[in-house]
Amino acid sequence: MSWRFTSRGTAILKKLSPRIAEETREDWRDLGYYYTVDDQRREWRLTGSRDGLMRFARAVAAYANEPSRAGISEHEHLGPHSYLTLCTSDSRDIDGRAFYGRLDDFSVLGDIVREQLATARPGTEVRIREQYAPGATFSLVLDVRDDSFDPASLDPQL
Repeated sequence: MSWRFTSRGTAILKKLSPRIAEETREDWRDLGYYYTVDDQRREWRLTGSRDGLMRFARAVAAYANEPSRAGISEHEHLGPHSYLTLCTSDSRDIDGRAFYGRLDDFSVLGDIVREQLATARPGTEVRIREQYAPGATFSLVLDVRDDSFDPASLDPQL
């Protein structure tokens, strides 16, 4: 992300150049959902249609099925700004930096997301923490929108 600062040191998000903005728009659409991390609410919020959010479940499952990711600290960044991270660890956790677990734990997370989305309707939010990592300091919130939702519409840099 590109930042500039006011004379008081307050960060202001800079708009992207037209070319980079269009690439970022397409990246959000390819990802299928928009994400943010909120340190005050202690949550990762993924916003998209059910089909778009299912792409997160598929990405988690793909990570779980990649033997080269089995080593502790192996990781993968998702999305245009690359701050949503899956990281191999010896225990399940969700914090402001990443989702953690062993490969079989990521399979479980993918299953939880799929199960929750199976009955979720547009306009609902699904909160996941207890089901995956009861001691986690952050939750995963799936904000389900209708099928026409464009994830790029939420990026303040566009």
